[in-house]
Amino acid sequence: PDLGSLASMHHLEMEVALQNLKDTERSRVLVAKSKMEVLPIVLAVYSSAQCLPKAHEVLFCRPDTPWSQVDALLARAELIDGVFCVANVERLNYQKQQQLVQKLSGGVKLGAKSSLVAVVLAENDAAAAQSHVLREMPSLQGQPLSERGVQLMLSRMS
Repeated sequence: PDLGSLASMHHLEMEVALQNLKDTERSRVLVAKSKMEVLPIVLAVYSSAQCLPKAHEVLFCRPDTPWSQVDALLARAELIDGVFCVANVERLNYQKQQQLVQKLSGGVKLGAKSSLVAVVLAENDAAAAQSHVLREMPSLQGQPLSERGVQLMLSRMS
């Protein structure tokens, strides 16, 4: 298939996967099955929205990420239109994951044209069972953006 049809196929996959972002629920949890999928899934979210991620829209969590950084991203999602993404949520401690679940379950009043995606790495069932976010929130398997998809996204945006 040519690049155009690959882009269309990927766009359709992500449109289906993110349908709830446009309907009633505008927050979604996506699961990455390997460390190498996290960034391509984040890029796929923005590709389906036909935009590039901005620094203020994405937070890659670490074990020492303070709740204030997560909360600041959630506050921006309430005030600014756009797509916001919290990635590597599994790296947050239990308490911070619990706070995120509470916010995603109704504590975040997203802006009229905002959506929020959390990306969680769960390489196997044991890892998924340890993630408070995955135990408490419905999730979808994330669809990583391929190398060609990244090239198309960048050429389309330039």
